[in-house]
Amino acid sequence: MCTNSISAYVSRLGLALFLVVSLVGCEDGGLDPYESEGEIACLFSYGCPAGTHCDLKRCVQECNAERPCADDLVCTSRGRCAATADDPADAPVRSKAGMLTAGESLRTLRSDQSHLTLRLEGAGKVRARVESNVPWLRPSAETFEFEDATEIRIPTADAPVDVADPRSHTATLRVVSDQGDYHVFVRRRPSVAGVFSGSIAFDSVIHDERAYDLDLGETSFTIHVQDDDEGLRAMIDPERSTLFPASSGGPATTFDARVDGSHVKLRFAHHLDETSSAPLFPAKSPRVFVPSEVVRELTLDLVIDESGVLSGLAVEKIHGLTSTPVVLEGTARLVLQRSEGLLGGKELLHGAKLKPEPLTPPRKRAAGLSAETRDLVADAEAHR
Repeated sequence: MCTNSISAYVSRLGLALFLVVSLVGCEDGGLDPYESEGEIACLFSYGCPAGTHCDLKRCVQECNAERPCADDLVCTSRGRCAATADDPADAPVRSKAGMLTAGESLRTLRSDQSHLTLRLEGAGKVRARVESNVPWLRPSAETFEFEDATEIRIPTADAPVDVADPRSHTATLRVVSDQGDYHVFVRRRPSVAGVFSGSIAFDSVIHDERAYDLDLGETSFTIHVQDDDEGLRAMIDPERSTLFPASSGGPATTFDARVDGSHVKLRFAHHLDETSSAPLFPAKSPRVFVPSEVVRELTLDLVIDESGVLSGLAVEKIHGLTSTPVVLEGTARLVLQRSEGLLGGKELLHGAKLKPEPLTPPRKRAAGLSAETRDLVADAEAHR
């Protein structure tokens, strides 16, 4: 008796769960984030209103009295074109979910890009539709077909990136198909491109785990930033950056560059031979300084403020100056300039109107390693 009661309860619970799952989002549509106004989500046709049927998880009407079927087909009671008036059953998913693919599941989109391209791949003939949960990334609502593979372009809306509002920079695309669904997560970031000029100032030196508070002065600093389909990259302008002159190895360029929300991180490498290092590091000593080849690594960890100014921390690690690296710490502040130079100035934030600031000379005399700094480092080296 007890067993029969439990079995009946489990059976009723299973049936209830099946009905709930089948009807979720069909009658009121409130639980489907991809559902647009006037659309009804579904899993099966019996969850759709009269005269409509379920196609790729949406209740649709393919035909009616005013819109007859073509090719001698008959409009069924579910608004579906078929060979006879008897409405056929819902077409089964032809393969396991996941057979359809759309490339990388995590994509990054610059705010100045006009579209996002997806490459869809399936097996044979595929019917699909793409849905979005945000207003700035809106694919066509129409169902389309392709054979094996295709590329589609999803247009973007002209809307600013608000770091405080996740819906302005994060989105999910759902590709619904008769070969399974595929989700693509999209992150949208500000576009950073143009010529940025300002200053860089170091106020601390670290050597052999000993830190010295030393003001090395504020010097002119300019970078050219390019941000396109090939990625984010930057170069230090040797003509307008006192501490980064031209060398036989070429100008300092980034080996790592990224944007995360309002943060911009750029890491530069600069190779100096003996000739180009001499003006910056004039002191030489067989015991301490032998700068025949100097490799510099500069990391800028910057924040974009509302006016489009890049400002933040600057850390440089110098290899080859002594037997152990010398680390300089300080700050940098850079402002977008008028269109000029290698890449030309552009708006930093999509939709923002920025007024470039004029270049100004440094408030202090430019300095590499001052005599005081060299003495301290030499003293530390002598006591190793």
